[in-house]
Amino acid sequence: MGYRALINRNLDTAFRLIDDLAEDALLLRSETPEFDFSMASAQELHLVATPVRVFVMDSKKSSAERNTVKKQVLMKTKDHTDLTVYDSLRIGDVTWRFTPTSESDGYTTLADISREV
Repeated sequence: MGYRALINRNLDTAFRLIDDLAEDALLLRSETPEFDFSMASAQELHLVATPVRVFVMDSKKSSAERNTVKKQVLMKTKDHTDLTVYDSLRIGDVTWRFTPTSESDGYTTLADISREV
């Protein structure tokens, strides 16, 4: 067994062990609407949701931006291709926006998310 498979198996085990701490979330991406030239209008915008398990690591309210709450979430990299293609992350009924900073080591991704209150 190679190291990549061993790391992925242990990562799956780790997320299974923190079952009650990890939360179900949806990575949301909007599809580009197609333009109908015969009707001179764009078709409806559809959201594509990708399910993912996330572990919320940090939550803080920014003093500089009083109406903003920021969090850090950890997720398995194999559950998504690239975070730049996604618009937002929905945890429960709350939708969060990705901030430009995220770190990935090829196995896990640590992403900063924020929302206005």
